[in-house]
Amino acid sequence: MPRGACRGIKGEVGTDLSREHFFEPLIGKKRKAAMCRFRRKYDVLQRKLGSYKNKTCLKVLDVGCHTGDMFFFMKDIASELHGLDVNANALKVARNRYDAKTTLCNLRAPLPYKENYFDVVIASEIIEHIPDTDVFLDNLYRVMKPGGYLMLTTPNINTIHNRLRIPFGLYPLHMSHRQPYPDNPKDIGHIRFFNTTVLRNQLHEHGFVDVGIYGLNLIPIMWMARFHMFYKLNSIMADMCTSFSPGLIAVAQKNEASPKNQLT
Repeated sequence: MPRGACRGIKGEVGTDLSREHFFEPLIGKKRKAAMCRFRRKYDVLQRKLGSYKNKTCLKVLDVGCHTGDMFFFMKDIASELHGLDVNANALKVARNRYDAKTTLCNLRAPLPYKENYFDVVIASEIIEHIPDTDVFLDNLYRVMKPGGYLMLTTPNINTIHNRLRIPFGLYPLHMSHRQPYPDNPKDIGHIRFFNTTVLRNQLHEHGFVDVGIYGLNLIPIMWMARFHMFYKLNSIMADMCTSFSPGLIAVAQKNEASPKNQLT
């Protein structure tokens, strides 16, 4: 595949998110907190995989994998780990850590894989950066096997924080009023916003079935990372009060063409 066909930015907004200043290897407390977030996502995915969770032959694609931290949890149930991202430095880390097959890729373009190839596709904190989310979901659906699973995560615009902030005239979280430039690195570049209803409906519109929406956290991530009891408590709370969670985890299945189409 020509190199120029798969490089560039996550969104259409014209900002080069692959610039080196966006690459920040996580260490210490930041990494511990990030891994706690990935563990929560993996635990939710495992529930949906059911009898397939102990297999070691799943083909896994992480769209927007960055340094591949989700692979830490997926490696024991995967025979192939594939990662796409816009950041070459981050992809190098993913290759070195997890022996993943990585591609520097513009996520606006068709994904560089054949149809019906992956058992599990992950898109973690990506869709909110994508201008045409319908095309993006169609791309994910195309490369999934019938019966395969998608795990997609995104911020929740209806988080309890925003419900408290907006009535008092405060700017909502997870939103940005400008593009992220080098001199404004804290502007996160989110251009699409979801709540539980919108996310579930859009996945159904694109042919996904058995759509489940779960909360990422209602307890501070650092507490969860430090004390296991808080992690377990959060799992209960985030499942019960998903619409208040700062982050949403959607797990959905590609519609099976026939009963014989199972994960292999």
